[in-house]
Formats: sequence, structure tokens, C-alpha cells
Amino acid sequence: MTDLKEEFRTLDRLDAPDLWPEAEHRRPGTIRPHRRPSRFVAAAVALVVAAVGIGLVVRAFRGTAGRNPQPAISVPSGAIAFVRVAGPDLDAAREIYLMESDGSGVRALTDAGADGMVAAEPAWSPAGTRIAFVLSTPEHLGAYAGDGDVFLMNADGTRLIQLTHGLQAAHPAWSPDGSRIVFVRDQGTSLVVMNADGSGAREIALDGGAYPPYQSPAWSPDGSRIAFQASPSPGVDTNSAYVANVDGTGTTRATHGGSDGTPAWSPDGTVLAYAGADGIYLLDVASGSEHRLTDCRFREDCGRDSHPSWSPDGSRIAFARQDGAGTTVQVFVVNADGTGLLQLTSGPEWNTDPSWHPVPVEEGGPSPTASVTRCTQATTTGEFDGDGTMDDAEFIEVVSGTVSCERGGVVFALLTSQELVIRFGSGQTLEQPFTDCQGGLCAYVFEAADLDGDGRDELAVDVSSGGATGLVEFYRVNQDGIRPLVIAEPGDPPNVEPGPAILGGGFDSGLQSPIVCRVNDDGTREFVSIHAENVGDSLSGPWRVHTTTMVLGGDQLVVTSTDDSESSFPDTSGIPSFSETAPLDNECS
Repeated sequence: MTDLKEEFRTLDRLDAPDLWPEAEHRRPGTIRPHRRPSRFVAAAVALVVAAVGIGLVVRAFRGTAGRNPQPAISVPSGAIAFVRVAGPDLDAAREIYLMESDGSGVRALTDAGADGMVAAEPAWSPAGTRIAFVLSTPEHLGAYAGDGDVFLMNADGTRLIQLTHGLQAAHPAWSPDGSRIVFVRDQGTSLVVMNADGSGAREIALDGGAYPPYQSPAWSPDGSRIAFQASPSPGVDTNSAYVANVDGTGTTRATHGGSDGTPAWSPDGTVLAYAGADGIYLLDVASGSEHRLTDCRFREDCGRDSHPSWSPDGSRIAFARQDGAGTTVQVFVVNADGTGLLQLTSGPEWNTDPSWHPVPVEEGGPSPTASVTRCTQATTTGEFDGDGTMDDAEFIEVVSGTVSCERGGVVFALLTSQELVIRFGSGQTLEQPFTDCQGGLCAYVFEAADLDGDGRDELAVDVSSGGATGLVEFYRVNQDGIRPLVIAEPGDPPNVEPGPAILGGGFDSGLQSPIVCRVNDDGTREFVSIHAENVGDSLSGPWRVHTTTMVLGGDQLVVTSTDDSESSFPDTSGIPSFSETAPLDNECS
């Protein structure tokens, strides 16, 4: 019987015990349910910054190259994003602005008009670091039910990323964990959910009597439901607010007016604010009871209240008010008990669609100038883009509030999103959301390796979060973004299945999957995954060992050979701890 350590030596493994990490040396906050380490999930990041037929260029956004770059804007907690419209015309210029919650400090976030575009419908990410919004041509946005394309930008207006294409999207809204975005498509014909990187778009198939046009979806704070505006009858131009589970089941009509819309969940998820025919209403979701918050009946100064948005502490609501003559729209704020009505904007422009920054301000405390903490949790260096200069990569964890960046409970508890930042030797910088983590903290492995010998490094990232699971996903990196390497057909089922290349496993797992990148004598490179299953009743085995050898061509790992054997495994005492800088036997670095 072949010894398992000897099996590793046949792969030129110099330090075999390092392949078996001890669980106690990994310290994430939550252990997720066990998953087979050799299976592959269909999570991938594929963000592309593009113009696609509408003449858009990145210079239209403040802080980016090409148009008098502006200094970075510090976004305080409690700030309100809104849309400023240059009058009532359908093709009027529209830009996204930011102001303090008292109406002061107004400044523009976008400059889309410089390129003949309009920007509208801002929606803050849960962490308050990014804004999803709609970008379109003036004629299309005005004439086609607000349709355009969904884009992302940083909270200061920089780093434009396009998520949809075809000028068929509107009304984006984030899931509370920041991983997904719901929007309406094709003039409100369907409700669609996609990943926050634009991938995986799928239509929500509603099971109840809610009919298009769908508008203004809003995700519940617990992530289970979506409120939206729809018609109670097909082809009838009336609106009510509806609530449905995220998968489309349980569709329920929440309000029964003929012109109810733009629903917004309270931060605790118990109340829906919505625009009724004569003011903003508050609906208790559990009991169905409701009352009018603002009175907009038969007055010159009030023709319609709409677009409510809650303050992060739930104490106030911002909304847009059109006067009785339809000559102006301005943003107001009111206390949640109906008192303290205050007008925030004024002037000849129309100001509408307020969206309140989601990070709360402590009662009695000053408004902080930094609402989030960006923790650099892992770094590596590699030659990713093939230009002959070294590039630096950082794994960023965005944490709500001002806290320590030590890996521990406070970071895990307040973690809101994750990002990759690549600083290329050419001077370019790529910042991209990272949504492949299997929950909680990850990137215990963050390493560059040239897997195919072409002079360009690929990036290995630990995407697991619990125990010693240690699932490592592999990516190709360039200035346009990162994309996962994939296992090509036919694979090596069940050990290596087609899909994104995620390999690995921890010592406390039932299936072990060490990873080896080796350089052969002739200079060719092979990628080996070793799957060792303990079929005995102790660590001494016996172990059933299966090796899968692959080579990288382009973005695909192709299986070239497999091998099966059986071995014993000696006493594990003295096994070195898991190395966060050496996840795999990497001769390819």
C-alpha cells in the first residue's frame, strides 16, 4: 500500500504536510454548511465597462479622467442622493446630486449631460459606498417609461461600471446584503434580479394577480421579499403596491388605491411607505392598517407626493412633492409621525427621486464624515496584464462604521461588501466588487501564480469562509476586470465538474483536495488536484486517493489524465499550520 505522503512526493511536493491545514488556524466568524470541496459553483465576476451603442464615455462622471477631475467627495452618513431635472420637458437634462439631510452642501455626482446623456433613479448600496442608477439618452428615458441601462458608480461619482445593455432597464434596488440588484425591464414588462456584477439575470415569475407595468421595486430589509408597483388588472392603467417573495411566490396586493406606488420599506421591515393619491401613506405590513403621513389634497402647493425614502434610523422620510400647477418638483422631509415638514430643495430645476444614505448616525452624535471602513485584508503582487511591470492586488472588506480592521468578530459582524483593487504597473487601477465569497470573511488565500507559463500571472483567492474548508478559486486579471478560470468538458466527475475552477479542502473535511502547480522538466506546466477520501475509521486510513491533472489553455483548465490509488496516512502530530501565503504547492510563481 502506498503511503499518502509518498503519493505527494510523486508530484514533487517538497513539504507535503502543509497541504493539510488544521481547522483551528483558520478564524472566520461563521462556519457555513459543509460543501463538497471538489464541486464548482456558478459564481463569477464579469464586470465590463463599456459604451455599447449610446455614445457613453467615462469622462461623463466626476473624478474620472478627461473632464477636469474633481477632488474625492466625502459622503457623510445621512446624505441624500436625488435627481435634478432641468424643467418639465421629457428630454430635459437630468443629473444625480448629493446633499446633506438638511438640504445644505448640494453638489453634483454626475456630469452625463456633457456627453448628451441623462442620469436618474439613484439607489444606494447597503454599505453606502456605491450607487446604482440608470443612464440613458434623454429621449429614451423620457419617452420609454424611464428605460436605460443600469450602472454603478462610487459614492463620490467615480468608477463607472455598466451592468445591463440595450436600454431596457429601470428602477434598480439592492438586496440588503449587497449581492444582488432587482430592476424592471422592457418598459416594466418584467421584474428581474441579477447579481451585483451584472451576471445571472433572471426574471421573477410572479404567482399572483399583479400585472405590468411593474415599477419601483424595493427589497425588504430581511432579504426575503420585494415590494413593487403594479396593476391589479391586465391592460388597466391603475396602480397598487404589491409584495412578493424573492422567487415570485406569495404575491400579495398590499394597497387598494388606484394610484398607489413607489413603495419603500422602513429600516426594520415592518412598515411600507408609499405614494397614494393624496399624500404619502404608511402601511403596517403585518396588520394591514394604514394612515396618511402627508396631506396633499386640493392645494396650490401640493399636487402629488411620491418617492418616499426612509432615513437609516427610521425617524424621517424624504419624498418628492409636485405643486398643484405642475410647475415644480422639490424634495421635502417629514418626521415619521407626520410632524416637522421641511423643504430641502428649491430653485427653477425639478428635484426628485430622493434616496437616503443607508448608514445611520448615532443619536446625539455628530454627523460622521466617514460612514464606512475599508479594510485591506490580503495583498499579493503579480504580473497580471503582460506589460512587463509588476502589479499590486488588494482584497478589501468594506465594513460599516469606523472599526478596527483586525480579522475578528467586529469586522465579520459589520461586513457589508468585498472588493478587489488591482493597481497595475502602468498606473491604471481596477476596483471591482467581489461576490464569490461563500459568506463572511474569505481571502485567507490570496496569491499570484503563472499557471500556463505565458508570463502572466493568474490570481488564486480563497472563497470559503468557514472552518478549514479552504476552497480556492482561480481568476485571470486585466484592466477590464477579473474573470474565473473554468473547468472545460468533459471534466473528471464527480471530482472535477465543469464550471468555475474552485478547488481545495481543509483537514477537517471528509474529502481532501490539495492543489499542486508544477513545472515539468520540459518546461510545461500542469495543475494537479488531489482528492483523498478517508474510507477508514481513523486518520490512519486507509485513504482512497484520486488525482486529476489539468493544463491551462486560455481561460480553461482541461483535464489531461487521472489516477487512483489507496494509501495510509501517518500520525498527524507535528503537522505545520496552514499558511495564508502558500495555499498550494506553487512551483509556478
